[in-house]
Amino acid sequence: MSTFARNILGGGLKSDTLPADLSFEGETVLITGATSGLGLEATVHYLQHGASVTITARTAAKGEQAKLDIESRTGKLVDVMILDMDTFEGVKTFVNTFKKENRHFDIILLNCGVQEFVWKPSPEGWFANIQVNVLSTTLLGLLLIQWMRSKPEQSHLLFVGSGSHWENDLSKWPRKDIITFWSKEENFMSGRDAYGISKLMLHYCVNAMDKIASAGGKISPIVNTVCPGIVQTGIARSFGGGVWGMQCVAKAYMALALKAVPADVGARSLVVAAKTTPEQHGTFRRPYLTDDEYEKVSAPFFKTEEAKEIQAEVWKEVVEILAAADPEVSKIVL
Repeated sequence: MSTFARNILGGGLKSDTLPADLSFEGETVLITGATSGLGLEATVHYLQHGASVTITARTAAKGEQAKLDIESRTGKLVDVMILDMDTFEGVKTFVNTFKKENRHFDIILLNCGVQEFVWKPSPEGWFANIQVNVLSTTLLGLLLIQWMRSKPEQSHLLFVGSGSHWENDLSKWPRKDIITFWSKEENFMSGRDAYGISKLMLHYCVNAMDKIASAGGKISPIVNTVCPGIVQTGIARSFGGGVWGMQCVAKAYMALALKAVPADVGARSLVVAAKTTPEQHGTFRRPYLTDDEYEKVSAPFFKTEEAKEIQAEVWKEVVEILAAADPEVSKIVL
């Protein structure tokens, strides 16, 4: 069992509860990756508490299927936009579309992510986990922060992270060309390891984006990373039909061995995180560890000189990659 699982299960499964007076009446919410699992269930919660919600899907067909499911369960309407996180162009097209349509969002939940159990490259040439979970998510986050800071209203930007970020062995990380190293097939260790690597990279990037979102003493938007713990989701879908046995192992790992909470329960964390205050800007929200417990397990990945060196290098490399894909990035990170 992983250290992530032991830390959570050692004190019993914990999950967030939704306050009886919780309301998002009059607020608009954007949720990426909401055609299944946590994203879909978070959409249901937000709608049931008064919000207007727009979800994203990779294809119109998947979006329409999710829309029908959500609307039949809630009796509320949901809007759908197309977002392809496999490419930088897909991210830029998405942002340009809602800017042109003059859309307004009070809360943006970046839930879209992947966990590949075998090595797979993205169309951009990076390992798929790194492309979606790190590069595309960071590009989307930066473009959104720039846009949200131009608005007078306070808003929230939430990134779905994972406690698996503290399951890394930094001694195995190179000190240069980190993104390239972990994108090479020969350096792929396992699906679990690769996921944890991508999520630690994401945490490093969000730490940098926290500072951009609070530049000049103005905190806008309020940025948080959130992890609901171990949740039953469709993560095993990344296995192809030819590896049916591995599908069974993944499903058993998630649902039986770890006794994961249902997606609708885990999704509560993605909802209550939208009520954080400016004083809670930049914090990692999770229901399963106290602040002292989290400080203990996470310190080796953020507080040591080795960790700080790696974090700075990851951010430098990510910015270079993204600036080459979109020159606007250089203006945002200045």
